[in-house]
Amino acid sequence: MQRRILPALVWNQEVYGQRILRCLEAARRWLDFGCGKRLLAGGLEPLEKALARTPFVGLDLNPENLRAQL
Repeated sequence: MQRRILPALVWNQEVYGQRILRCLEAARRWLDFGCGKRLLAGGLEPLEKALARTPFVGLDLNPENLRAQL
């Protein structure tokens, strides 16, 4: 329904992911501090996979999040 009413609306998580991806095209590395269990919110898996293919370091001090990544 949302796509019918506001077809040009872009979710902030998608804007964030696309922005990072554009910055990483310049062969940079990035640090995701407080990264949690995912890079982006649910529903953006293809974009998240593209981001995960680039070199990055994730840092999260929450033991539950660390165990989820193993």
